[in-house]
Amino acid sequence: MKFWLLALLLTVALAFPQAQAATITIVNGDGAGEGFNDPTPFTPVGGNNATTLGQARLNAFRYAADLAAARISSNVTIQVDAAMDSLGGSGSSAILGAAGPTTIHGNFTNAPVTNTWYVQALANARSGSDLHTASDIDAQFNSDVDNGTVLGSTDWYYGFDGNPGGDIDFVTVVLHEILHGLGFLSLVDESTGAKFAGFDDAYMRHLEHHGATPSDFPTMSNGQRVTAQISGPNLHWTGAAVTAAASVFTGGGVSNGHVQMFAPGTLQLGSSVSHFDTALFPNDLMEPNYTTALQANTPAAFKLLADIGWTVNESPSTDLSISVSDTPDPATVANNLTYSVTVTNGGPNIATGVAVTDVLPAGVSHVSATPSQGSCSGTSTVTCYLGTVANAGNATVSIVVRPTTTNAALSNTVSVTSVVTDASLANNSASTTTTVNNPVPAIANLNPATRAPGSGAFILIVNGGNFVNGSSVLWNGSARTTTYVSSAQITASILATDVTTAGTASVTVFNPAPVGGTSNTLTFNIAAGTAPPSVSTINGGGGGGGCSLSPDAGFDPTLLLLVLASIVMLRRRAHI
Repeated sequence: MKFWLLALLLTVALAFPQAQAATITIVNGDGAGEGFNDPTPFTPVGGNNATTLGQARLNAFRYAADLAAARISSNVTIQVDAAMDSLGGSGSSAILGAAGPTTIHGNFTNAPVTNTWYVQALANARSGSDLHTASDIDAQFNSDVDNGTVLGSTDWYYGFDGNPGGDIDFVTVVLHEILHGLGFLSLVDESTGAKFAGFDDAYMRHLEHHGATPSDFPTMSNGQRVTAQISGPNLHWTGAAVTAAASVFTGGGVSNGHVQMFAPGTLQLGSSVSHFDTALFPNDLMEPNYTTALQANTPAAFKLLADIGWTVNESPSTDLSISVSDTPDPATVANNLTYSVTVTNGGPNIATGVAVTDVLPAGVSHVSATPSQGSCSGTSTVTCYLGTVANAGNATVSIVVRPTTTNAALSNTVSVTSVVTDASLANNSASTTTTVNNPVPAIANLNPATRAPGSGAFILIVNGGNFVNGSSVLWNGSARTTTYVSSAQITASILATDVTTAGTASVTVFNPAPVGGTSNTLTFNIAAGTAPPSVSTINGGGGGGGCSLSPDAGFDPTLLLLVLASIVMLRRRAHI
C-alpha cells in the first residue's frame, strides 16, 4: 500500500534585493491541546523520550529538521511554520504532509543566475542575509493518521530509529517535506506550463524532455512544458551532481545517464515533476509515494539541492564531548544536588540535532533541568534537545535532583548524541560519583508545646527541616517512636510517664549516620494548671443537630475525647 506525499507551493511574495551548516527552527502553529500541543499520554519509543503525543510529534519534527540542517550550509536561520491538521483521507490512502516555500526571490546579492527565482531559504543562504521577515517554509501534517480516521490501524511512528514496523515514519515524511521547502520543486504552472512571472526558476533549469526539440525546460514554449510534464520516463534531471550519482540506482530509474523525474501520463498536481520517478531503485527519499522509512536513504535528494545552488555537506562529521560535575559533594538527603553538564564540539563541522540524555540513578527525585539552549523533558530519564552547537562551541545543562536516601557512591552518567557523524564516540559519555549523607536536622517548632501534668500520652508534631526516614525524636535524650511525614515534619509518640509531673523536657531530633547528627533543642513545658483547650462556640440544633468546635490556639488533639464527653453531657442536660 502506498501513501501520497504532496508538495504545496504557497502564496509567493516577490522580492529582489559561504556559509556554515544550517540551523532550522520550528515555529509551532498549533493551539493549546492540539497537534504539537496534544496532551495525550505517549510511551517513549525509538529514542523519542516524550511523554505526551504533542511533545513526541515536536521531537520527531525537530529530529528531521536537524537531519536536513546537517547536510546544507547557511548562516541565516531557516524557520519552518509547522502544524498538525486534519487533512482527511480514506482507509487506503491519505495526504500525509504538505510543505513549500513562503516567498521566492531573484537578482539578490550572490544569486547564482540572474533573472531566476530561488526559494527564500536558498536565497537567504546565498545572499548571507534574511531577505524577508516571513518564515521560510510552511508545513502541515495529517493528524488524522493517529486517530484511526484514515489508513485503518496504521499510525504515525515518532521514533528516531527508522524502525516503524507497519506504521508510517514521521521523521521520513517531515524530512521529505522540508526538502520541498528548500527548493525541491518546480515553480512552473502545472496546468498551463507558464513560468512563474515569466522567469526561470532554479529547479526547472535542470529539467529536460529527452528526445524533444527543444529539450530543456527554459527554452520550451508553455505548451511544450505541459507535454513534458506527462512524458513518463523521458522527463530527466540534467544537473551535474545528481547525474554523477546516477549509478547508485542499479535497479532502474535512470535513462541515458540521467535520473528520471516523476511524469505520469495523467498530471498529478503537487506530485508530477517535483519528485524523482517511482522507478528509482533503491528508493530515494524524494519519490512521490511513501514506501518505508528513508531517513538515511537519500542517494540523490541532497545532490539535487546542490544542483539548484545549495552548498551541501556530503559527509559532515564532528567530535562532540561531554563532561559532568556535581555540587555539592558530599550531598545530603532531601536537599538539592546539581549536575552541571557541558557539551563541547571539537569540530571540524557544526553539530546539529545535539541531544543530552541522563537516565537518573535510583535514589534521587527530579527537581528541574535547565539548558543554555533548546529544551529538556522527562523526569526519570531527562532528555535535552540542544539543537545546533557550533564548531569549537559549547552548550550546558543544569540538572537538579534531590537524593532520597544515603549512598556512599551515587553514580550518574550522561551522554550526548548528534545527527552528524561523530568522529570519536569514546568521549560521548561521562559520569560523576557523589557521596550522599544524612543532613543535620533542625527543629522550628513543636505542636503542642505544653501539656498539663498527668494529661496522658499524646502525639507530638515536630516541624522543621532535614528530616529523613530514620530520624528519631529524643525526649530528654531518650528515643521515642517516630513517624516520618516529610523532610519538614515528623511525629513522635510521647508516653504518659513523660508528663506525669510539672517541669520541662528537652526535645531534639537525631539523624543516623552517615554523618547526620543531633538538631538544636526546643523546650517542652509540663506546667501545672495548663488549661485544656477551650470551646469558643458550640452550635447545637434544637432538633438534635450537630455542633461545631472552634478551639483556641494551642489546642491539644489528644484531649478531643474529653471535649466530646463534655458536649454529650451538655446535650443530655438540654433534653432533661
